Formats: sequence, structure tokens, C-alpha cells
Amino acid sequence: MAAVTAACLLPLDFGSDSGFEIPYADKISHFAFYGVGMFLGGLAARERYKNRTGPSKPLALLFAMLLVYGLLIEGLQAVLPTGRSAEWLDAGANALGLIVAVASLKWLFHETEFLKWRD
Repeated sequence: MAAVTAACLLPLDFGSDSGFEIPYADKISHFAFYGVGMFLGGLAARERYKNRTGPSKPLALLFAMLLVYGLLIEGLQAVLPTGRSAEWLDAGANALGLIVAVASLKWLFHETEFLKWRD
């Protein structure tokens, strides 16, 4: 998450001299950063809580924490002089990445034998 924070708050200017540009690269990176963060956090939560609780509570808590974190980063982009701008679509890409990761984790925890997490 330190890398996500740095990537979202540090001023970066790579320029576009190459002429090669990926459409919606910013939104794709937000989706990927938060999706991977949720996925890895979900795996860590499974290891910590698998014998004490089902997956719903830990995943919901992690989801909420990462969603608030993403909104906080967007708020900081609006007020810090980094040359970055806060966008609702970035927050939406963050949330979509979180949702896809939670759905993937729920499927894995129910369908993959060595990752089963009791309900």
C-alpha cells in the first residue's frame, strides 16, 4: 500500500514523447492496485481468521478500509500541490477493483479445496 500511496500522491511526469498511449491507463491502474491489494489482504485475512470466523466479516472490513483509503487518497490529491487531480472515476475504478477481488476471493474460498474457508 506504500507503493499505491506513492504512485497516487507523488508528482510523476513521464511525458508522452513516445507517441504510445494506453487508453484509460489511469483507471486500469486504479482497478489493478486496489484489486490486487484486496486480493492479497483477503488471502492474509484467511490465514489469520480461517478457524475463528467465516470470510464475510474480515472481507467486509478489509473492503471498507480500502474503500475509505482510496477516498482519502483522492481527497489528498485534491488538496496537495502534487499536480494530481481527484476524480470520482478513479474512486469508481478503485471500488470496482475491490468488488471483483472480493467476488474472486469468495469463489476461491468456496470452490478451491486447499483454500476452503468455513462459513
